[in-house]
Amino acid sequence: STGRKVSLAELRKYTGYIKYLAASRITAKKTAAADMGTFNYYCFNYSEGSSSYRQVTIKTYGDSECENLNFYTKKIVDWMNQIMHELPVTHR
Repeated sequence: STGRKVSLAELRKYTGYIKYLAASRITAKKTAAADMGTFNYYCFNYSEGSSSYRQVTIKTYGDSECENLNFYTKKIVDWMNQIMHELPVTHR
Protein backbone atom coordinates (compact mmCIF):
# COMPACT_ATOMS: atom_id res chain seq x y z
CA SER A 1 0.00 0.00 0.00
CA THR A 2 1.24 3.47 -0.86
CA GLY A 3 -0.93 5.26 1.68
CA ARG A 4 -2.17 7.60 -1.08
CA LYS A 5 -5.95 7.98 -1.10
CA VAL A 6 -8.20 9.55 -3.72
CA SER A 7 -11.53 10.90 -2.56
CA LEU A 8 -14.67 9.36 -4.01
CA ALA A 9 -15.68 12.73 -5.50
CA GLU A 10 -12.29 13.12 -7.21
CA LEU A 11 -12.40 9.55 -8.54
CA ARG A 12 -15.94 10.01 -9.88
CA LYS A 13 -14.95 13.25 -11.57
CA TYR A 14 -12.12 11.66 -13.53
CA THR A 15 -13.80 8.31 -14.24
CA GLY A 16 -16.72 10.31 -15.63
CA TYR A 17 -14.44 11.34 -18.51
CA ILE A 18 -13.87 7.74 -19.67
CA LYS A 19 -16.96 7.67 -21.89
CA TYR A 20 -15.65 10.72 -23.77
CA LEU A 21 -12.17 9.23 -24.18
CA ALA A 22 -13.65 5.94 -25.40
CA ALA A 23 -15.49 7.79 -28.18
CA SER A 24 -12.41 9.75 -29.33
CA ARG A 25 -9.67 9.02 -31.81
CA ILE A 26 -6.02 8.37 -30.93
CA THR A 27 -3.10 10.00 -32.73
CA ALA A 28 -0.87 7.77 -34.82
CA LYS A 29 1.98 6.22 -32.85
CA LYS A 30 5.31 7.89 -33.63
CA THR A 31 8.87 7.20 -32.57
CA ALA A 32 9.99 9.79 -30.06
CA ALA A 33 13.14 8.57 -28.28
CA ALA A 34 15.40 5.56 -27.96
CA ASP A 35 16.02 3.35 -24.94
CA MET A 36 13.66 5.34 -22.69
CA GLY A 37 11.10 2.61 -22.36
CA THR A 38 7.43 3.39 -22.79
CA PHE A 39 4.97 4.72 -20.24
CA ASN A 40 1.26 4.16 -20.83
CA TYR A 41 -1.89 5.63 -19.35
CA TYR A 42 -5.01 3.59 -20.11
CA CYS A 43 -8.56 3.50 -18.90
CA PHE A 44 -11.15 0.79 -19.43
CA ASN A 45 -14.65 1.31 -20.77
CA TYR A 46 -17.27 -1.26 -19.77
CA SER A 47 -19.84 -2.43 -22.31
CA GLU A 48 -23.02 -3.79 -20.77
CA GLY A 49 -24.04 -5.30 -24.12
CA SER A 50 -21.00 -7.57 -24.35
CA SER A 51 -20.23 -7.67 -20.59
CA SER A 52 -16.63 -6.80 -21.37
CA TYR A 53 -14.08 -4.05 -20.91
CA ARG A 54 -12.29 -2.25 -23.74
CA GLN A 55 -8.86 -0.73 -23.14
CA VAL A 56 -8.72 2.94 -24.16
CA THR A 57 -5.42 4.77 -24.61
CA ILE A 58 -5.16 8.05 -22.75
CA LYS A 59 -1.49 8.74 -23.49
CA THR A 60 1.71 6.86 -24.34
CA TYR A 61 5.16 8.44 -24.15
CA GLY A 62 8.81 7.44 -24.13
CA ASP A 63 10.24 5.47 -27.05
CA SER A 64 6.95 5.96 -28.87
CA GLU A 65 4.19 8.49 -28.37
CA CYS A 66 0.49 8.79 -29.05
CA GLU A 67 -2.44 10.32 -27.25
CA ASN A 68 -6.18 10.47 -27.13
CA LEU A 69 -7.49 13.53 -28.98
CA ASN A 70 -10.23 14.24 -26.44
CA PHE A 71 -10.40 17.56 -24.61
CA TYR A 72 -10.14 15.77 -21.21
CA THR A 73 -6.88 13.98 -21.98
CA LYS A 74 -4.63 16.72 -20.61
CA LYS A 75 -6.70 17.06 -17.42
CA ILE A 76 -6.53 13.31 -16.75
CA VAL A 77 -2.81 13.03 -17.52
CA ASP A 78 -2.02 16.01 -15.28
CA TRP A 79 -4.07 14.45 -12.46
CA MET A 80 -2.45 11.01 -12.86
CA ASN A 81 1.05 12.54 -13.01
CA GLN A 82 0.33 14.48 -9.83
CA ILE A 83 -0.68 11.27 -8.06
CA MET A 84 2.38 9.43 -9.35
CA HIS A 85 4.76 12.18 -8.16
CA GLU A 86 3.21 12.07 -4.69
CA LEU A 87 4.04 8.37 -4.34
CA PRO A 88 7.21 7.22 -2.63
CA VAL A 89 9.94 6.42 -5.18
CA THR A 90 9.64 2.70 -4.35
CA HIS A 91 6.03 2.70 -5.69
CA ARG A 92 6.57 4.51 -9.00
